[in-house]
Amino acid sequence: MQSLTHAGLTYRTKLLTLEQAASFARCLSANPLFTEVAIEESTRAKSDRKFFLTYLPTNPERFAAMLGREQDKR
Repeated sequence: MQSLTHAGLTYRTKLLTLEQAASFARCLSANPLFTEVAIEESTRAKSDRKFFLTYLPTNPERFAAMLGREQDKR
């Protein structure tokens, strides 16, 4: 799922436990198709599933497609 926030446009995962998020972050970091992998903590989640990952594609065409989809929504 892609997400547009004040910080910018990124892909974002569903809420995960910290262990799941760390494991998935290692996988994404090892994949050359993705960059800027970060684990974030939700301020609204109440359970142990309160972490999510944000990441971007390395391919500029994929990023442009993401921007285009957001612009089409407007």
